[in-house]
Amino acid sequence: MKYKNIAILGSDSLLGLAICKELESKNDVSVQPITHEDLCIFSTEGLIQKLKKHRVELVLNTHHRGGGLGLLQTFPADLFMENIGIDIGTTSTIGILLDTKTNKILKKVSLKVDLFSPKIGWAEENPNQWWSNTKKILIKLIQYSKLKKKKIIALGVTGMLPALVILDKNGKVIRNSIQQSDGRTGKQIGQLFNYKIQKWFVKKTKCGVNQQLIAPKLL
Repeated sequence: MKYKNIAILGSDSLLGLAICKELESKNDVSVQPITHEDLCIFSTEGLIQKLKKHRVELVLNTHHRGGGLGLLQTFPADLFMENIGIDIGTTSTIGILLDTKTNKILKKVSLKVDLFSPKIGWAEENPNQWWSNTKKILIKLIQYSKLKKKKIIALGVTGMLPALVILDKNGKVIRNSIQQSDGRTGKQIGQLFNYKIQKWFVKKTKCGVNQQLIAPKLL
């Protein structure tokens, strides 16, 4: 692997944990985890100093708050040549290689995501396909960057939500996801939300009561 010292922003997210585990299995890679709590504590300058102290060569950003790469764009320009953006979408997984100096997309790769509907109104996907697509896309973008002699220095990830993904105690996916467009939870919504609770919920959260909520999916 080209990079020996890698920092993971948002290392305590599901994606961050998966990437850390993958990289830590490589004997020649040093991983510097940076949690969401760290991102709240450190100033931008403090975070830069931390990265320099650990001689970090590559930053992988799995911290999506504030617009994916928003935090990384505040870093000095000489730290960032090209960024990779990954969108784990409902119908496809898309990756781009972005020149941050010109804001031009140098390369785009898109892979299809399969949607399963075992019953009318159901919408499910295989989360392992999201991860498989992401790895294939990263390989293609890295190969292109090497061909064009471009240096990748950061990666940002965004995805569809809310989708329910259930894991076992070892972090393995145990069933297909239940997507935000899944319509099976009408009965469960009725059990959880009477008229009075619906009014309270909308006032408190500014969100409507609908099939996208996670709690009814768990029932």
